[in-house]
Amino acid sequence: MALDLTQFHGTFFDESFEALDGMEAALLALDVGAPDAERINTIFRCAHSIKGGSGMFAFDEVTSFAHSLETLLDELRGKGMQVTTAIADLLLKSVDVMRELLRGRQSNLPHDAQRVADLKVALERTIAGSTEAPAAAPDSRKDLTAVPVLVTPHVAVQHAVANGPIAAAPLTGVSEDVTTATVAPTQVLTFTLGAETYGVDILSVQEIRGWTPVTAIPYAPPHVLGVLNLRGSIIPVIDLRVRFALEKAEYGAVTVIIVLSVVSGSTRRNFGVVVDGVSDVIDVDAAEVHPAPDLGTPAATDHVLGLLPIADRMVVLLDIAKLIGLDLADARVVTAELPRVATPPPV
Repeated sequence: MALDLTQFHGTFFDESFEALDGMEAALLALDVGAPDAERINTIFRCAHSIKGGSGMFAFDEVTSFAHSLETLLDELRGKGMQVTTAIADLLLKSVDVMRELLRGRQSNLPHDAQRVADLKVALERTIAGSTEAPAAAPDSRKDLTAVPVLVTPHVAVQHAVANGPIAAAPLTGVSEDVTTATVAPTQVLTFTLGAETYGVDILSVQEIRGWTPVTAIPYAPPHVLGVLNLRGSIIPVIDLRVRFALEKAEYGAVTVIIVLSVVSGSTRRNFGVVVDGVSDVIDVDAAEVHPAPDLGTPAATDHVLGLLPIADRMVVLLDIAKLIGLDLADARVVTAELPRVATPPPV
């Protein structure tokens, strides 16, 4: 029997409007030119939460706009882009548009599509212009405030995965120049492989979708299943069971592809990983994370950030950038060096 996700709409709208009120208050309190890093992080996490929640319910216009807003906020908090009066005004207008979009969904009323499109273009232009003057600034990502990500109960998540993509956030492209620092996650998305539970930083998660057949690439490593066309972006897809030398499982209705964004060197790339199922989003207290044990070779634990005990299970926190970095390089080489088949001469 299909699970009616509309039963969660009320909670989503209540939390989203509350988050927007918090964003507006934080924006009005910003010191233009010298903004408080914690306040910027609060605003970012609110936008990220709304994007994730709207993706759960396929509110595509909300997800798309929130993605652009989130990207600009990420520039402000992580790359040294300055908050100007014009940008602060743009962000306040964006909060108003988000309210309009959410009210439209809540009441099943149309929104001003032209206004939304114009403001989205303004956000994208501001983001594009930010790369022209990369001022040096300390990375403010090390102290993220605890604004909860909006997530429906995991039973609903599992059902939605089996029936279609959970999130529909537009990808920014397969490759994007970035400068970031590795930091411990404050929230992780947990997933299962067999009897084990793993976790990845929630901020690296772009989309969660049900199993979709991929296009195989000749000469790819066994764990690189192939590539997937995701709304115009071609991304490599990796089977983590094979990557971890676990017994291979059949792909079916409950198989999940998690689309992740990872920094490799100075480049951000998107890719998919195939897992058995998605569990939940959990908060991480750094004091409760145990270091990975010494297993005799650095390669065995180099990709493990730590171990997090939760009740009767142990969550393995993955450094997905280290784990997948070489795989992405292999996938690029395989794609770039596919043999060309010569056209035979006419007989």
